[in-house]
Amino acid sequence: MLEPPASRPTLTTAQWKRVFAALETSGQDTSAKDDPDVERAVAYLRATQQSEATKLKSFANMADALLINAKLTAGQRCGNYALIEPIARGGMGSVWRARREDGLYQSEVAVKLLGSLALSVQARARFAREGELLARLTHPNIARLLDAGLTDDSQRFLVIELVQGVDIATFCRTLSERDRIVLFRQLLGAVSYAHSQLVLHRDIKPGNVLVDANGQVKLLDFGVAKLFESTQPDAETTSAEADLTRVVGAAYTESYAAPEQVRGETIGTQADVFALGTLLFELVLGERLTWNLPKREWTAQNASVRLTNVTRQLHPDLLAVLTKATANEAVERYQTAVDFDADLARYLAAEPVKARATGRWYRAMKFVQRHRLAIGGASFAATAVIASLAFALVQLAESREQQRLATIEANKAAEISKFTTSLFSVLDPKVSSAVDRSKLTAKQILDIGRERIRTELHDQPETRLALLGTLAEMYGRLEQTDEFLALNEERRQTAERLFGQHHPTVYDAMQTDLWADVYSGNFATARTTLEKLDAGAGARGERGEPGDERAAVRLHAWAEIVRRGGLEIGAPVLARYERSLAAFERAKSRSPDFAAALGNYANAHAELSDFAASLPLYDRALEMIEQARRNPAMTIDVGDVFMLLRARARARQALKQYAEAERDFRRGIELATSSSGADHILTKQVRAELALLLHSTNRRDEAWREMRAVDETAAPPSANPSGMNHIDLLRARMLAAESKFDAAATLVSRAIASWRLAGTQPTRLREAENLLAEINAQRAAGHQSPKR
Repeated sequence: MLEPPASRPTLTTAQWKRVFAALETSGQDTSAKDDPDVERAVAYLRATQQSEATKLKSFANMADALLINAKLTAGQRCGNYALIEPIARGGMGSVWRARREDGLYQSEVAVKLLGSLALSVQARARFAREGELLARLTHPNIARLLDAGLTDDSQRFLVIELVQGVDIATFCRTLSERDRIVLFRQLLGAVSYAHSQLVLHRDIKPGNVLVDANGQVKLLDFGVAKLFESTQPDAETTSAEADLTRVVGAAYTESYAAPEQVRGETIGTQADVFALGTLLFELVLGERLTWNLPKREWTAQNASVRLTNVTRQLHPDLLAVLTKATANEAVERYQTAVDFDADLARYLAAEPVKARATGRWYRAMKFVQRHRLAIGGASFAATAVIASLAFALVQLAESREQQRLATIEANKAAEISKFTTSLFSVLDPKVSSAVDRSKLTAKQILDIGRERIRTELHDQPETRLALLGTLAEMYGRLEQTDEFLALNEERRQTAERLFGQHHPTVYDAMQTDLWADVYSGNFATARTTLEKLDAGAGARGERGEPGDERAAVRLHAWAEIVRRGGLEIGAPVLARYERSLAAFERAKSRSPDFAAALGNYANAHAELSDFAASLPLYDRALEMIEQARRNPAMTIDVGDVFMLLRARARARQALKQYAEAERDFRRGIELATSSSGADHILTKQVRAELALLLHSTNRRDEAWREMRAVDETAAPPSANPSGMNHIDLLRARMLAAESKFDAAATLVSRAIASWRLAGTQPTRLREAENLLAEINAQRAAGHQSPKR
């Protein structure tokens, strides 16, 4: 007997086939005796581990398969089918357009033949599995299995419904966003059905989803699909899959595969959901989604892996749905394609999506920061303001009719003043009361007032409506969101019932809801309200855009919606603000509304990093606020001044006007502390912003003292997470500047996860994602300080 060779032998494909034929027979087989090279190879492989033999067999079969594949030509028969032309080729095989030739029917079909691993055990198993899976799937959006068989040289083939169409990405190029989503839901139906049959597709991508001329989606290629009846594959199955992966490549397309799939972990329906979400991202964006980190490195702590331009192009509701579908962790995604489809249906119907938090507490806080319905300052001292307003109304009357109307308004103001004074009389120790004044809270005082409004002033409906607005304002200042919203809605309904839908109070209540929705990120609801306000302008007797301040306010609202919602960027947004400001000018306005529009126009410039343009706009807005403060007929919300000072400080910091920026920040801290307290989230935020300024000018000890002051003042339970996230970003910038990249990245990732869950802060989310990318880049480069 020949001695086995010392190393692995080199043989032809035909020789290797004889080697493995001999290995599969008993040791007494003499079929290889006529070829000494084959005999030596048999001896060698019997002397090595079986795993080595298995690997060699796979490679030998791959070589043989390539020869078989090369023989395929047009006209060749595969059972009863004649090949016409190739449609596609890949690592697992080739697909040909073909025609049945036995006369039973003449329609064309697609014939799929096993390709570059035609004889490997693993490939045969996978190919057979595809046939078995297709045989159990009958759905209008899944290409049907029609037949199967063997060629004359024993090569396996499947006969599948021929889909005449283009891939879904190409088909969607001419469709609107809505039509793309409607089309995509057909695919969700197909995947949902496959899951109901315990089949995971595992390779959903544009090339495996075709759309025919009738707009019908067809899901193809279950070649890497898998049954998930058992969640724990046995060792033999796992080994076979691993061998096949090494030879033919991964059983997925990494651009669309879920991170757990890339890592080789056990997968479920959520893996297909991730691929579906990635595909829909691509369809609505019009470009392939890319990632900032390899998927094998994804964790809950480095969740920022999106395209930086995603939030600028998608509606926040749709972004929330897609973000949930493509979450890093499988448990955070939609658990089924059915759930994914249901939320898309809600989005299309303009209903709230489950992927997005409503954040109603935030609506009240934002209401307090703006100027609508401002009756008093930060305290409850409303009576002096109302008295001044009554005096001004009478003094300004220039005609008998104006005098009559002014007198009515003055009487109403007097009634409000009387009611407010009586309301707070429960605190006067000279007034008898059963209430324990030492334990009476501000909210309890408002609750008393709310109950009195229910039972009093029914003969003075306009006064009652005004008081509902006053109490709503006060509840808002205490961040009692439910009460604020309920009172504003009661005010609107009462006014509409008494005076009709075009009464000024109805308009004012709708405006309150409009701005609350704008600032809390409920842009779809805000747009609906704004469209109603626009439609009712004529019925309310507005003069139109050229001279009516209400039209200017609505133009301002449109600008805010498209900017904050990421619906438009750059010059189109600036143009919207400019139309609003022009309308304010034509109306000869000098109101806080005009100042607010100027401030937000400056913010739009700042978001484009044009701080030189934003700075004079902030100056003008603050000057306008100061002028309005001198007018006794106007009430200025301290929050307006605070927000403008804070924004100007940021612009000055960006322009390296550090002394001026510090002065604005410290003035903002004073205002916020005096009006809202040191523990209010706004106070904490501006103090943290001052800390970053000090840190960036090498006053690090002072900076960390300010940040410790932020930490030492506990945030109230009502503090909004978005505000705390902003503080985390500021702290992260300070840590990154000291090369503490891991701690910085953890803070930013936490903020990103929170904003993605809320789905209402696309601008903040984009800022955080960019910051995390900067930190990671600086860490990789070994730099000492990230770009600011």
